[in-house]
Amino acid sequence: MTTNSNLQIAPATALVQLLTEFPDLPVIDWSLTTDGHLSGQVVNDEVDMRPVIDAFVKALNTPASEHWYTSPRDDRDRYSSTVYATWREVNVTVYGNCLASALKVATS
Repeated sequence: MTTNSNLQIAPATALVQLLTEFPDLPVIDWSLTTDGHLSGQVVNDEVDMRPVIDAFVKALNTPASEHWYTSPRDDRDRYSSTVYATWREVNVTVYGNCLASALKVATS
């Protein structure tokens, strides 16, 4: 088996730079793929994911793709949001998911 850690250096470096330049970003799980992709995710049924994902929208300067759906596993309404971006020439995906009931109603 041949491995090339050089492909993981760019996303690892991009992650360090992202977290250094935006130290207030929410804590999420990160992974690097062997083809150089950086991926972050957070799934918490009780937390409104919109502010979490919005922080990455602002940092990465790109919109999020939002989806509401009913889970076929437990028939509960869910919310998911994904950010697709390029940061420092690295493809980045950030994904958040929660129960729709966790979404806070905006007040004026």
